[in-house]
Amino acid sequence: GADQPVNTDNGQDVDFQAVGTDSDDGLVTMPTVVNNPKEPGAAAQYTIKFTTTRELAANSDSIVLHIDSSVGVPSTLAASHVRISADAVTGGGQAGQNVTPALDPSREDGIEGRDFYTITVPDMDARESSGIEGIAEDAEVTVTILVSAGFTNPTEKGSDDFKISTVVSGVQSDEAEAKFATPLVLSINDLKDNRNTPITLVGKGFKNGTTAVIYLDRSLDGNNIVNVPDGMRTPGVDVDLFRPVVESNDTFTATFNVTVPPFASVGANQINVVDGENPPNHYNGMGDQDAVTFTIDPLLSISPSSVAVGDEVQLTLVDWGDHEVMYDTSTDDGVTTISVSSVTIAGIRQQIVQGAGRVGSDNRHTFRIQVGTTVPSGVQQLRVETTKMVPDGMGGMKQEKSADTKNITIAGADLEATPTTVVPLQSVSLVGRGFGDRATVTSVTLENDGSYITPKMNDSGTYTIPQNFNNGLAAVTDSGGSWNGSVVIPITSVSTTPGTHQLAIADSSGRKGAVSITVPERTLTVEPAEARPGETVELRGTGFPATTSRASGQGTPSVQVTYENSTVGSVSPDSSGNIVHRFRIPLGLPIPSTNRIKATFSFEEEDGTGITVDTYTNHEVPGARITLSQSEGRPGDTLTVSGDGFKSFTSIQSMMIGNIDLTPAPKPATDNNGEFSVTVLMPQIATGTHNLEVSFGGTVAGAIFKILEPSDTGMMMMMMADPAAPADAFAALIAEDNLIRVYHFDKLTQNDPDTGGWSLYDTREAFMSLNSIAMVEPGEFYWLQVNNDQAGVELGSETVDLVAGWNQIRW
Repeated sequence: GADQPVNTDNGQDVDFQAVGTDSDDGLVTMPTVVNNPKEPGAAAQYTIKFTTTRELAANSDSIVLHIDSSVGVPSTLAASHVRISADAVTGGGQAGQNVTPALDPSREDGIEGRDFYTITVPDMDARESSGIEGIAEDAEVTVTILVSAGFTNPTEKGSDDFKISTVVSGVQSDEAEAKFATPLVLSINDLKDNRNTPITLVGKGFKNGTTAVIYLDRSLDGNNIVNVPDGMRTPGVDVDLFRPVVESNDTFTATFNVTVPPFASVGANQINVVDGENPPNHYNGMGDQDAVTFTIDPLLSISPSSVAVGDEVQLTLVDWGDHEVMYDTSTDDGVTTISVSSVTIAGIRQQIVQGAGRVGSDNRHTFRIQVGTTVPSGVQQLRVETTKMVPDGMGGMKQEKSADTKNITIAGADLEATPTTVVPLQSVSLVGRGFGDRATVTSVTLENDGSYITPKMNDSGTYTIPQNFNNGLAAVTDSGGSWNGSVVIPITSVSTTPGTHQLAIADSSGRKGAVSITVPERTLTVEPAEARPGETVELRGTGFPATTSRASGQGTPSVQVTYENSTVGSVSPDSSGNIVHRFRIPLGLPIPSTNRIKATFSFEEEDGTGITVDTYTNHEVPGARITLSQSEGRPGDTLTVSGDGFKSFTSIQSMMIGNIDLTPAPKPATDNNGEFSVTVLMPQIATGTHNLEVSFGGTVAGAIFKILEPSDTGMMMMMMADPAAPADAFAALIAEDNLIRVYHFDKLTQNDPDTGGWSLYDTREAFMSLNSIAMVEPGEFYWLQVNNDQAGVELGSETVDLVAGWNQIRW
């Protein structure tokens, strides 16, 4: 980091020149500058060292840097980018290392121009409690400009410099010069298979605006051209490869192919470059730049690189056997000969079906092999071994072996499945091709799980075939490696996981084939999507284990269905894994509510592990509803209120319109389907639209009812009604011995703990002591219980027809 000590020793061998003075008049002696890294144009750290012959006072004297214009410099220099060290300080204090100078980066009076920097000497004493100390006389001073400052190396090769001076008491010393060199740099992309391969060469530090010449550096050995570089570009000997133009930033990029010729397959090839300077002072003859050197590897090539068993493969050996010319052993030329002794794939020897004749001067040897049916599938190693006959030094010949390897992909055997989308316990037909010659299927797995389907080897070395595979019969390939059979997909943790799975088959020859099968998602749907408690719905499901008689060890599990926490039945899937189940929505559910339906089946793995699989969907129970026999009416009109979707066998809590309670007496209750129906009289209430709201067991539903202006007749009748004692008010009923009892509800006293707002008038002698209705008041509602129907009864403001049972009237 910028605040850490900087180590400038990068291990590179770099020469620097320094010019200075030992005179007392010069305050800088023997300066040096080192840049790291040195690559042209790179952002670099600069380390400047010098010795001073006079003291430099802290906070007043300065160090001045004059930088060659070829160096890329920033417009400002922040204090955090500079470190100063000295091996001795004034006053005998402890010398500080890597001290940040007293340079204010927000001020510009310490900076003059892009290449002229003045740095004020900081307090150099490392002890916090001591005074302010400057740099001592004869101290070695190091000024480090960090990479983060933004200085960049010159882009063109050459000799560049820093000039250093000091300012003491306002007087600047003579400048002392420290030189550093910018090199030429060549780089090349990584060559891993460098025959007929494009290479990219990048050059930095060359002269812009000229044409660089990239050439293969060779030399003369007598009259023979040899592949040995001499560092000189010699026409007729060296081979010009490419002529790129050097760009304005003093770099070039060139791409060309490695071919034989002109590159040599024996020894190292060296690429050098000169640019268009005349004379070419950017290249001094013997390694002033980074030359690029590489060798061409001997080649083993295979075609094609991916094959199936039984296919032929062409192999080519190039520059084999120490890059010497090879000859087929069928000839005897008295020179070095070479022959292929063996070719193996995965360690299995392969048959050579077509050999080569005599190899020509291009050092190539080509032949063909046929991939045997016993070679396993996958990426395998192909190995070629050769035997070369060489002189033994005693007048005879001896064998010398060589070998090389290459990867080859052996395609797996071909396996087809019908169908490819299956559920557990469903049968799949299989057709295999490219397996071993007269081999037996020995392994059947689904995602590496062979439960219930892989043949089991007995102690005798024979196989017991499970019923799930091929109906319990062995599958044996014909002479061409083909076979057909079937497999019942077992119920396992794999087959009950929706998605794509690999069904893999292996035979006794080691050949393997695989096919993808898809286990579909299990689904549940309910019709209708909304239903009330007690109503019947139909549940349909897919993707469950199928019903089959072909599997062994596993029966088709039944599917248990629950609605919330209530079991609503079980069902067996069909041969495709589908289920259909009709059931009634349980009673007592919250209204409205969203409820979960769960379909569950269980099975055991082959090792006895129990597995339970759950599938879910949601179902809606809608809110309760009420319907009115009419949508509008006048006070005194009768209205039938019906409702459904309430809890079953639940008494009404309230029936309100506006702030008036219409609750009948006795309180009606819902039937077993959560339904009810009552008839009420519309009370005297303000004209307009009102919400009629009914509550049963905490479930509330409402409807809109419009109150019309009362008729003139109604108004007169209401005005003519007078209060009356119960015996007088209901005399017409009492005379016919038809009245049993009368209830009245007073909302104003509904919080009375004794009555709850209810009062009573009963005509039966046994209950008369409980009577609490003193007067029957005009406009109030009363509930009458009568023994028989009675028509045309005048009751206060109304003439009504009564029915046996309960009736509501307004007085």
